[in-house]
Amino acid sequence: MKYILGPEAQRLATIAGGVDQRAILQCVQIGKGEAIATDGYMMARCAIEGDGPAVNVLAKDILGLKPDLDANLTVETENKQITLKGQAVVVSRLEDGPFPQTDGVYPKTAVKATISLTAKLMRKLLALTDPGKEEMITFWVRGPQEAMTFRIGRDDEYSITGLLMPMAPLGTLPEFFPGPSQVDDEAAHLVIKMPRSLHCAK
Repeated sequence: MKYILGPEAQRLATIAGGVDQRAILQCVQIGKGEAIATDGYMMARCAIEGDGPAVNVLAKDILGLKPDLDANLTVETENKQITLKGQAVVVSRLEDGPFPQTDGVYPKTAVKATISLTAKLMRKLLALTDPGKEEMITFWVRGPQEAMTFRIGRDDEYSITGLLMPMAPLGTLPEFFPGPSQVDDEAAHLVIKMPRSLHCAK
């Protein structure tokens, strides 16, 4: 069988495994038109070319073909052997074992709110953390038109606190909202959406 992994599918390999050392979690599962990876706490998936049966590919084999993550990667399987073709060629083995059933963990309840941050803004937040500590970034959301509070630290000991101001697409906020936050879709770095019934009172 033949599968084509685009750049997004290849990036999934970066989250596989983590601190969970189970062999199957060191893999990216490809097949049935999608790729899936998980570390036991976070799961990500995306579409791929190739609707053959699901197979498990070692994440390290995918990452071993870097730095060509801007081009497609061809994966071919035959019996228990797998061949990955990018700028180089890697021949490896398919990993046996059941991959975690990810469909059953998707929430069935209605969405209460969404918070959309650009990757650039997220990188800025991560730059504020101490690389030597397992710090957490905590957000407090009060409403779509109010600044979102954030704190960086652990166990109620916060080293940095701050605010993120929502930036909504033009025309979606009331006239009384400050003009600088009225930007177009491309410039929006933070958009908060939540039902009016959940807006916190001032």
